[in-house]
Amino acid sequence: MNNSLTIIGAGAWGSALAIALSNKFDRIFLVAKDKANTASLGTQHSALSRPFSQNIFIGHSYEVINNSKAVLIATPSSSFCSVLKSIKNDLNDKPIAWVTKGFDPETGNLLHETFNQYLPEHHPCVISGPTFAAEIVEEMVKEVETMVEEINTIAPEPVLEKPKPKTRTMKRRSTVNKRTTNTRKKKVEKN
Repeated sequence: MNNSLTIIGAGAWGSALAIALSNKFDRIFLVAKDKANTASLGTQHSALSRPFSQNIFIGHSYEVINNSKAVLIATPSSSFCSVLKSIKNDLNDKPIAWVTKGFDPETGNLLHETFNQYLPEHHPCVISGPTFAAEIVEEMVKEVETMVEEINTIAPEPVLEKPKPKTRTMKRRSTVNKRTTNTRKKKVEKN
């Protein structure tokens, strides 16, 4: 099996993750909900600033899971349950994670509860954070690095390598810390 990933959900979030992770996989299969959505995506998602990489293959069939090392679900919570039902027989022992937020609208359950109901033999892995699709596409390394760690946690063997961090200049915080310390001292002295 080659180094490939299936991302289910070709909205802005799933598309951004495909772009951000494309240098970590030989192939990424980005699964849209139907043929019409597959065709409308073209070479770049309309909400994103970067086009799809050459190793991102867009389709609408879950059969690509058979050619992947891992699966990442990036659909709205309203589709989460139906996706789990649809992919259940294709997963085998592949690691699966999701970036979907919210509740299962059919049952009101948290998504990990729905996951455990349909895939009790798999370990649930939720990847979340305060990020936006546009930030991920612009290679905000910290978020992608965290995702790599989460996917590797559930995989029987590491699936991904951590991205190399970008060099950043750090501002000195000593002035802020001295002010905070002095303010705290004054409050203690007054009491």
